[in-house]
Amino acid sequence: MCVSSVECELSFSVQNRLKVKYRSSLKPERLDILLKISMLGPDIQHFDPVPAVTRWRRVKKSRTERLKEDYKPRKKAKTC
Repeated sequence: MCVSSVECELSFSVQNRLKVKYRSSLKPERLDILLKISMLGPDIQHFDPVPAVTRWRRVKKSRTERLKEDYKPRKKAKTC
């Protein structure tokens, strides 16, 4: 049985690559997801983004759509 720290070192390397200066505020849950994708996912050359983008567009509501749903017009004031 061979004990090695290669996988641990690889995960720290991937984490350091993901948590650069501009993404230092990543929440642990999001970082965990990105680590799993980076380490266990397919190579970028073999990844087809179309299904993921299609699903994201179907699930994600735009900000304007959410604002329209929340918008309730004011009642008109009664004039005498």
